[in-house]
Amino acid sequence: MNIGLFSYLFAAGAFSILTMLLIFSWRGRQLGAAVTLASALSAAWAVVSAVSALYSLPIELMQASELAKLASWCFFLLKILELKQAEKSTHSRISIFTSLFFLILALAIVLIFAAPITSQFMGFTDTLETDTGLIGWLAFSVIGMLLLEQIYRNSSISERWALKFLCLGIGAIFAYDFFMFSEALLFKQINPDLW
Repeated sequence: MNIGLFSYLFAAGAFSILTMLLIFSWRGRQLGAAVTLASALSAAWAVVSAVSALYSLPIELMQASELAKLASWCFFLLKILELKQAEKSTHSRISIFTSLFFLILALAIVLIFAAPITSQFMGFTDTLETDTGLIGWLAFSVIGMLLLEQIYRNSSISERWALKFLCLGIGAIFAYDFFMFSEALLFKQINPDLW
């Protein structure tokens, strides 16, 4: 019995149902497109991961789906934070947050995809190549948790009650990834059981 296959299929089903519910209940709300995109990309990630539990897929495809999932959730959290800052009418911080997100996304793509390719040509060791990619993954997990923390701190008491399940759900995704990638950075490989 392949527990990874069944858990990824369950995640794909759950995120697909969530995506369908979001599509039909969106009604043009400000955050609707961002959360629908994040949910759809999470469903696609779960499908890719389920297929990889059965067959050997290219690592680049798996990394691209993981990056799309994490980046889309970070983008959604950033949009919530921008909406909160717009309520306080601090317009200068909104563009800074958006610029920072795209800068970090570009840096993560370089660390995860380009650094291993260039390190092969430049003659760097395999451990440096692995460490560079894992640091990029770890950075995305930390950024996601920091965005969640900022959203929670900048919310009133009544808003915190409404946001608690969102923070717990998305926080669990980023916290697990942080645990998995920090353990992988420590031992220089991803634990297949954690994956």
